[in-house]
Amino acid sequence: MTPAAILGVLLACGLVHGFDIREERVVFPVPGAAVSAEGEAIEPLEGFVAFDAENELGDKPRPTILIIPDADGLTDFEENRARMLAMLPEGWLAFVAPMYNASAVADIDRPQRRDVMATVFADKEGLISRISAAVSFLETVPTADTSKIVATGYCFGGSIVADLARANVSLAGVVSYHGGLSRILEREQQPTDFGDTRVLMLNGADDPLIPRGDVEEWIGIMQEGQADFEFTDFSDTLHSFTRPDAQGDRSRYDLYADQRSWLATHHFLNLVFGFSTPWSLPESPATLVKEDVSFMDGDEELTGYIVYDSAKVKDKAPVVIVTQDWDGVNDFERMRADATASLDQGYLVFASSVYPVGSVYETIEQRIALIGGFFGDLDNIRSRMTAIVEYIKEHELADPTNIIATGYCFGGSSVLELARAGVEGVKGVVSFHGGLDSLANTNVTSDFGDTKVLILTGNDDDGISRSAVETAIATMKADNASYEVTSYGNTVHSFTEPTADSSNSRYSPYADQRSWESMVDFFESTFGLAESPLPSVGKVGGNGGRRRRTLRAAE
Repeated sequence: MTPAAILGVLLACGLVHGFDIREERVVFPVPGAAVSAEGEAIEPLEGFVAFDAENELGDKPRPTILIIPDADGLTDFEENRARMLAMLPEGWLAFVAPMYNASAVADIDRPQRRDVMATVFADKEGLISRISAAVSFLETVPTADTSKIVATGYCFGGSIVADLARANVSLAGVVSYHGGLSRILEREQQPTDFGDTRVLMLNGADDPLIPRGDVEEWIGIMQEGQADFEFTDFSDTLHSFTRPDAQGDRSRYDLYADQRSWLATHHFLNLVFGFSTPWSLPESPATLVKEDVSFMDGDEELTGYIVYDSAKVKDKAPVVIVTQDWDGVNDFERMRADATASLDQGYLVFASSVYPVGSVYETIEQRIALIGGFFGDLDNIRSRMTAIVEYIKEHELADPTNIIATGYCFGGSSVLELARAGVEGVKGVVSFHGGLDSLANTNVTSDFGDTKVLILTGNDDDGISRSAVETAIATMKADNASYEVTSYGNTVHSFTEPTADSSNSRYSPYADQRSWESMVDFFESTFGLAESPLPSVGKVGGNGGRRRRTLRAAE
């Protein structure tokens, strides 16, 4: 279970009592930068700081997360997000740094509020000066380490942090939640320099305030600027999906998107702040049970590899299928199967061939011909994937109602067709750098039902264009699918394959780690194995509450 999921379970059970969240409303000056609705200077700005004094870091400086509020300025929502970040086990400090005071927009209507946002956003130098002022304030806080800062933002704040990322303002990373793109795209053309800033953008695919054309254009800008980015779209998700109070037709809270984006952020912060150990797949315990099998699909023989941890799998267990890429089941698929079986949750894992015994696939031409036989008529690949599912359902340790199929390259395309086929018991599919073209094929029925789809793709993959991604999103939306699509910048095909090293097929340690983490979290949520990963701010503090104190500046 992930650290965030463990924390959520412990909080839900009331077993965590070690938090001592120190928090305070603070003020910091930004000369001539903050404006009211009337355009008058307001200073100082009011911010909010939170950190956990009970963390093992104690009073030592800790990595800092800036939170840029949405259009309302600093409210309870941002304070709670700061507390939630402070509660994470790594011991980070969170600082809400508004671009204008909440009082500037408290008593004005929405059009006037948009005018305030437009005025503030139009002044790029003013935005940078506000961020600089926030950092200058943090330099006076003994527990803040300002050598590495990640800026996060919601809505209006999400737009700001994304725009600042391309201005190379020495941020280690930025996280944008449902951040609008129109204001960024309307800026006069300017040099784009993302530098070493990593970018994580989390977006509602049905957000009426963020048109798909804006998404394509912004991703193109990040691609041209060679940004290290991730862009994730959540299906059936509107604007403000992280705000529990959003309940409108255009802005609405979405628990699933909130949880998934929180987990993505937690992993991202660990990686950017250097809290992650050098990443590798989980080591295989001595208790792994491995078995090579063969089975029939009609008159064709198929082969497979079953693996599980006998220390964890004692009875019916959730099933994970690992579907071959275009060169059959080999060491790569076995390695992924072993790593999946080594996870703490205890899965029955089945790496299966799609090609029948006797197939020849030594050359590229032979592989293309085999794949064409399956995808030239989609009923063929659907039938084969269904046979694989039905075979593993019969295993004595398999829970036939709890199956997720994963696949790589050709296998990634195959599991998408399995999802569309509506096979009973298949709760979800995960596609790693899998082709997406078949999703647009309307010559077959499409019935995703309750099957969740996770697509993980390289944004620079020559075989999977951005337009193909957008077409897949539009098609899945039309088919009422529950999907999540993440594109990784500076990433080409076969990014999970350690031996891949060509112009369009190259291993990416970053994308491999991030996609693996996303898959593991997807397993837990789809199989229903974890409580909400969102920390409960109502259960903070060793005595059941929160403590405020004045933050003393460094002398």
